Amino acid sequence: QKWFDAECFKLRKEARLLLRKYCNCKNEVNRFSYLQVRNNYKTVIKKKKQDFKLRKAQMLTDNLTDNPYFGRS
Repeated sequence: QKWFDAECFKLRKEARLLLRKYCNCKNEVNRFSYLQVRNNYKTVIKKKKQDFKLRKAQMLTDNLTDNPYFGRS
């Protein structure tokens, strides 16, 4: 995906690492740290997706208004 950048990759890697750690040793500390990073990762990817879609829509809107065939007559 075009919106999936280095920050997303890093957070996903960290979340998976903590999940494996939790699966190997199930305790509340490992669970809490995994859930914290996972929730942060989910929030970041939602925001990145939304920002990407907004930028793309804005670019399309700008192109339509600049186009003499679709602009004001």
